Amino acid sequence: MYFRTVPDEKRLEVFTSRPKRFRRVNVGSDWADANEAGRCVESFLEGPTFDQAG
Repeated sequence: MYFRTVPDEKRLEVFTSRPKRFRRVNVGSDWADANEAGRCVESFLEGPTFDQAG
């Protein structure tokens, strides 16, 4: 990747997390079969996204 200037470094921290009761441990899925070679994935979220306000 080419940048004309060095990008600003951002320090990140965890804002929130999914409660354990919503995690699926050792359970396969069609998504994992197609995208993770069948590796079990506890959960899948489509984010995160950020704007200038954080």
